[in-house]
Amino acid sequence: MSDSCSKCQGVIDEATAEIAYKFDFPIRPLLRLSEIEHILTETRVFVKPPSRQILTKLCATGVLEAKLESLGWLVFEDSFRKWVAELQKPSAAKAAA
Repeated sequence: MSDSCSKCQGVIDEATAEIAYKFDFPIRPLLRLSEIEHILTETRVFVKPPSRQILTKLCATGVLEAKLESLGWLVFEDSFRKWVAELQKPSAAKAAA
């Protein structure tokens, strides 16, 4: 049985105790820097991931699309994915050789 939640515009599925929220605008997932560090470590994109200081600089300079909130830096997941994809491409200098 499902109940509607008028305040959150969500549906509560009592069988699984999950809430499915519905927003009237597109959602861009945000990642905390700790999650980015975890992803980079687990996937071995870098054998030793960049320091928190370097990740913060990437956010502050706009390399990663991010916003500074009370929780710290929050990075848009699509921006992070794009950055990792760019890292996987060969550099122009090596491609020309």
